[in-house]
Amino acid sequence: MLGGGNIVTNPDANRLTDLIDLTQANPTYTPGPLIPTGTLTGGTPETSTQGKMYVSAVILPNGQVFETGGGLHNRADPVYEASMYNPQTNTFTPGMATDPVPRTYHSSAFLLPDGRVMAIGNNPGDGSFDMRISVYSPPYLFNGARPQITSVATNQWSYGATENITTNSPIVSAELIRPEAVTHSSDPNQRYVALPLTVNGSNIGLNVTTNPNIAPPGWYMLFVTNASGIPSVAQWVHLS
Repeated sequence: MLGGGNIVTNPDANRLTDLIDLTQANPTYTPGPLIPTGTLTGGTPETSTQGKMYVSAVILPNGQVFETGGGLHNRADPVYEASMYNPQTNTFTPGMATDPVPRTYHSSAFLLPDGRVMAIGNNPGDGSFDMRISVYSPPYLFNGARPQITSVATNQWSYGATENITTNSPIVSAELIRPEAVTHSSDPNQRYVALPLTVNGSNIGLNVTTNPNIAPPGWYMLFVTNASGIPSVAQWVHLS
């Protein structure tokens, strides 16, 4: 959970984040690191206590989370800021390329099959709706050649199965990422599902979870990632 505000009294939005580990016997939210501050229209920097609401957070194939967009108040005062959250270190890296288009109420951001992020929408208090589209290229797209999935034995996958693929170069991970369904900066459909590997040269077996609570039935983007954290372009697979 990232940022947030109060649309009734409309104070400045906050920088707070919270994490929850649903594998625990008694899951509870615990405080996470603060969202980095950004700038307001005209380039005015936020104060140390000002954050944003309507934040979009997008899980990437390398397991990190890109956060972008948001506003200081309800349907007003867009905040220009983007950062990368690393769950391994529990830290934000500020200074990612910032969307030049305001993205507040009724905005969305979601992962594309080529590993980029698309951001759309903005519905401020005057009732207008911004039709401009922005596409963000994460740092991993500038770090070298991308691995390629050269074949997928079948795109119809089963729980508990070992599904076979080939790649053109060594990889260290494979992951299913659910296509997103974003509204009001919330995306309960979003999930990243790790696939343990069995490797024999370029032939790779991917071990699929037996638990549909981890990966509900439906379509997923299959990515593979190399040791430099560079992902492939996704292949679509259907889990049932």
